[in-house]
Amino acid sequence: MWRIKANYFVVVAVLLPACALAAEESAPNFERDVAPILAKYCVGCHNGSDQAGELSLETYTDLQKGGKKGAVILPGRADASLMVRALAGEIEPAMPPPDNPHPSEREVSMLREWIDSGAAGPSGSSTSLPDIKAPAVATARGVHPYLTSLALSPDGSRLALGSYKHVELVDPTTKQIVATTGDLPGKVMSVAFSPDGSQFVAGSGLAGLYGVATVCRTSDGGTISQIKAHRDAVYDAKFSSDGRLLATCSYDRAVDLWNVADGKLVRTMTGHNGAVYHVAFSPDGSVLASASADDTVKLWNVKTGERLDTLGQPEGEQYAAAFTPDGKSVLAAGGDRQLRRWAFVSRDKPAINPLISSRTAHNGTILKMAVSPNGRYAVTASESRELVLWDARMLIPLKRYEALPDVPTGLAFAPNSESFYVASINGDWRTRDVPADASSDSIEVGETNTVAVDEASLDDAGVATETTEHEPNNAFVDANPIGTNDVVSGVISAKGNDQVADTDLYRFHAANGQRLIFEIDAARSKSPLDSKLEILTAEGSPVPRVVLQAVRSSYYTFRGHDSVDPNDIRLQGAADMEINDYVYSNGDVMRLWLLPHGPDSGFMVYPGTGPSRFAYFGSTAITHALNEPCYIVEPHDPRETLIPNGLPTYTLYYENDDDGWRKLGTDSRIAFTAPAAGDYLVRVSDARGMGGEKYAYKLMVRPARPGFEITVGEKNFTVNAGSGKEFNIAADRKDEFDGPITLAVSKLPRGFHVSSPLTIEAGQVAAFGAFTADPDAPDPASDEARFVSITGTAESNGKQIAPSTIKLGELKLAPKPKFLVQVLPNRGASGAQSDSSLSRTLPGELVIAPGQTISATLKVERNGYDGEIKFGVERAGRNLPHGVFIDNIGLNGVTLLKGENERTIFLTARKWVPDQTRPFHLQAEEEGKQTSWPILITVRKAVDTQSVAATPAATN
Repeated sequence: MWRIKANYFVVVAVLLPACALAAEESAPNFERDVAPILAKYCVGCHNGSDQAGELSLETYTDLQKGGKKGAVILPGRADASLMVRALAGEIEPAMPPPDNPHPSEREVSMLREWIDSGAAGPSGSSTSLPDIKAPAVATARGVHPYLTSLALSPDGSRLALGSYKHVELVDPTTKQIVATTGDLPGKVMSVAFSPDGSQFVAGSGLAGLYGVATVCRTSDGGTISQIKAHRDAVYDAKFSSDGRLLATCSYDRAVDLWNVADGKLVRTMTGHNGAVYHVAFSPDGSVLASASADDTVKLWNVKTGERLDTLGQPEGEQYAAAFTPDGKSVLAAGGDRQLRRWAFVSRDKPAINPLISSRTAHNGTILKMAVSPNGRYAVTASESRELVLWDARMLIPLKRYEALPDVPTGLAFAPNSESFYVASINGDWRTRDVPADASSDSIEVGETNTVAVDEASLDDAGVATETTEHEPNNAFVDANPIGTNDVVSGVISAKGNDQVADTDLYRFHAANGQRLIFEIDAARSKSPLDSKLEILTAEGSPVPRVVLQAVRSSYYTFRGHDSVDPNDIRLQGAADMEINDYVYSNGDVMRLWLLPHGPDSGFMVYPGTGPSRFAYFGSTAITHALNEPCYIVEPHDPRETLIPNGLPTYTLYYENDDDGWRKLGTDSRIAFTAPAAGDYLVRVSDARGMGGEKYAYKLMVRPARPGFEITVGEKNFTVNAGSGKEFNIAADRKDEFDGPITLAVSKLPRGFHVSSPLTIEAGQVAAFGAFTADPDAPDPASDEARFVSITGTAESNGKQIAPSTIKLGELKLAPKPKFLVQVLPNRGASGAQSDSSLSRTLPGELVIAPGQTISATLKVERNGYDGEIKFGVERAGRNLPHGVFIDNIGLNGVTLLKGENERTIFLTARKWVPDQTRPFHLQAEEEGKQTSWPILITVRKAVDTQSVAATPAATN
């Protein structure tokens, strides 16, 4: 494929003067006249990496070698040269291909004249890389030269400011320019100092042609050497920690390592599927991180070039990556507005680097990021001109500064970590101080807002402090003091001579109603510790969390059940149980999500989707045997006086073995609400009573910050004309946030629609929507709106939670499928369909009252498909309100047999379902999972359910 780039028209504009100038010369010059033409039309496919026809035209030397068909130029014989004949279409294949731009007659004449004149190449030490000459345009009066990059020397004495073709060295104290480099090729995309500060490197080049890393002296800006790298402009260049190596990256998707001393290429590391924007060495220089447009950060072994891991959690381009100064973590940020932190594990060999946390504090793409030398802070800047200071260890936003004057182009911390510099593209650069009292609650946007239980609820304002446990701390009087925003490193020691298992105790103070999160990081960091967490009073007594009163007894029938699977749980007396009931069995508490759909089926339990079931009230999911007793229970406040009913009660305390939300694996987690102001203890132990020097852990204590992140099951959707395609949005809820999440889809291309209104209900973790296309919808191939994103918003205690946005990908149009599906109100009902053709979309509304069953019609228009069509069993109703389901489906679910075009379906609403309106649809298992157009279902108390109104269920 021939190279076509976004800056194509710019290249054309600046090349024409060079071509015009060449016409005045007696003979064309290779570098000035010929190389730009080859770069413009040929090098995209004929280069050192992609040698179509075994031919590279990237340099004059490559051109002389020829390709699979031999020499492409015959000096003095343009009419016989393969290159000219291919351009003229005299031989096959003609070049460039038909769908690509072709050289003008003037450009072809230039090539002919150069070949006829002898096809001379570069002379002497002249470079083989083409130059582009553009007319000089004076800067308008009062306009500052724009800035494209910024760096600060290690000692803080020099600030390097990159712009077009130059780097200025500034004294940051006096703000005076002390030195300026000579001309550099193109825009200076990056600047970085060597570890000793004596040199700096400028990354630049000409887009679509080549990149250059220019090493300069800090003393006077003079050029030491130039490394010509990549087939596009260098986006970033960094020195290694010892200053011997240089890493570069570019739009060409490659990461290169160079010897600084001689400028020779050490190795190229490939594997990214998009432009590489940023590189960073680990503190010891052994690992290199690269951030890319392919939504990943990759880690590379510097010595061998081996890829150690791909950090693939981001959902947008990654523009910045950094190692923390202690070498324990990797930070990255980019197009999904998220700042993420991974534990750095893959130091010597490939390994999974676990994601520790991620946060949002921007409304736009994060373009720049810097980490302070002391490792305490990070600062991020976005294209929406936002500037945010973070606690780099806990990813807690500390301060939002006033908006920048323009798009940020550079960030750098001062050596003392007490201030930082930021540059904007409009030429502005400034310094910002890190507040001495920076606190974790000084910003609302970006961190999920803390739930205030009452006016006394406190969110520890201190920056998270890292400490280490000290022995003895087994006894209550020896408990180590900790704050409510701390990270403590400890070890559960082996049993001593007394054969008593080691435990570690910590003392903290909490206000009445204050909500705190306690988490252990052990198993996730490969520690053998099977942690157990307990919250105790100051005197060492367990703190009650909830009292569960049994209201119905039962037991496991048919078979036992494991600790993971949320499906098909068989309980005796299922007919007397209700959705949302809690089930207690041997300390494990689960919650019913969906009723059995027949005699040979069981309950689904929360979360209702995903591979693992939840455990509630801090309990741990365990395996249950056939005939094991269990109870339907109701939760009560521990201070409440209960009326005995002949069934047992169970008091659950603030303790946990394995995280009940299944996010931390076998590590422990407690969400604690202080029942009264005072001192409390947290105890860490091994659940099996084991210990040893390897049984290490980290105890993290922090204020609760309810929030969420949304994810999509699949990306990129092909929608058949007149039909629909389903998408699934899931919510990862944070810190017990349980409220509804509103989902808004970006603008769609003309003729496309989406389910609306779309929400993830309170307490639920997913919603299903459908994209639909009009029968005559135009192909959206050229419509920018075909790239779809979705944003989730929510509130907690009346405060807006940071929104979460993801990309759903691209919408494409396919021909009309072999069958179309529609759900319709029954005939005769008000608002029922009057058009018998399903090629037109006339969505309606179904109205149901809590506790009622209504019917609707499922209709299929067959267009060449005569087989059986299945729509699922218990999950047949896609996106129905929680507690509303398709009823009377039997073991085979909703099915249209061969030749059938229509059937009646029944929908039932449980009596507790709240009033709401929600779009739902059906999805066939055949023909690419064709989906019906959404239809609204309204749950409304005390209404005539036969009154149906025609209401649009989908909007542009």
